[in-house]
Amino acid sequence: MCLNKITSQKQEIFPNNEYKIGWKVVVLSKDKKHFSYLFNYQQKTNKWLTSNDPIRNKSLQTHDTSEYYPAGFHIFQTRREARLYKEHNNETVVKVYYKDVLATGIQYNQYVLLRCIVVKQIYVLIN
Repeated sequence: MCLNKITSQKQEIFPNNEYKIGWKVVVLSKDKKHFSYLFNYQQKTNKWLTSNDPIRNKSLQTHDTSEYYPAGFHIFQTRREARLYKEHNNETVVKVYYKDVLATGIQYNQYVLLRCIVVKQIYVLIN
């Protein structure tokens, strides 16, 4: 997933224990202890994850404007927007906590424009 258009590259670093809530489209493992979000790259649920891993450690380029922005986890501001982005039956929408905004922008699906946030840290919440 890459943004189609950047609306802001103003970074927002949160104080130590503060976070906000967003939504992410993922594929959950059967035991729900892992999820994948990119090329079957598996991550653990119920744990803070930082975007400094090998896949996410570079800049990305927007589809429409060819602007560069910091790589990070792409999440949606609302559950509705995440559901609209969901493309496959094996995908599910999960609630995430997030910290440290790197950029915000617009992500298209085939029909609508969706607000997307690129963040440095997420916690995929699975009960």
